[in-house]
Amino acid sequence: MVRPTSRALNKPLLLLGIDPKIVSISLVIAVIIAANSDAMSARVIAGIVFLLLCAGGRRLAKFETNAPAVIRLLWKQKPIYDPLKRER
Repeated sequence: MVRPTSRALNKPLLLLGIDPKIVSISLVIAVIIAANSDAMSARVIAGIVFLLLCAGGRRLAKFETNAPAVIRLLWKQKPIYDPLKRER
């Protein structure tokens, strides 16, 4: 039996169904793209890139809600078994 309190504590904080870190990164990328040119086309492209990155983040959040934390931990891990060291 899952109690509502434990479910609420373990539920990740999402912004429109996306992790807030992914939303902020995609917003920063879109702002950088829009700031490179004064043309309206750059702003349209930045909006499209923002929507695509948010859609990708939403798909990632459906797959794994704690994806940024998991990816960061995976990058920190070093391989324990190195076959080249064992052959000597």
